[in-house]
Amino acid sequence: MVKELIHDPLLLARKSTDAAKEDLSIARDLLDTLAAPAALVIALARFAEFASGEGIGLEVENSFFQRFPFAVYNPDWEVWFFAIFVAEGLVALAIAAFLQWKKFTRPGDRAKTFLVLYCSAQILLESLRRDEFLRWLFVRVSQLTAVLVLAGMMFCALW
Repeated sequence: MVKELIHDPLLLARKSTDAAKEDLSIARDLLDTLAAPAALVIALARFAEFASGEGIGLEVENSFFQRFPFAVYNPDWEVWFFAIFVAEGLVALAIAAFLQWKKFTRPGDRAKTFLVLYCSAQILLESLRRDEFLRWLFVRVSQLTAVLVLAGMMFCALW
């Protein structure tokens, strides 16, 4: 849906009104539009973890995997660690490519598919990380958030 931009200062100065039921289609269209770019931003952020030293996994003992796309070298400890951030970035790129390739018929399906795919991948890949970043008891906060988003989506789909 394409709407014309409003440039009238008097019209723009008016107080806004609450969203109505017919605005739901605009919100779904906006979320669908933002789904693939969100996956690209996540991929960029995951690849940027290389600079901060986050997103690493367990120590690599097999010499075949002791090279960059699989692992990163820590010169302070003189060991190689699995590069989980690369896997997370590649999964986000795959999600973005899938969202661009797949033709969705109903409004909101692209955004829902993004949430399901990303949250599912987040639950798995976060469990492989070695860093102790943002834990609540024994669970990582990002895993807990992903589980809550998936549970909320299942609840809305069933009721």
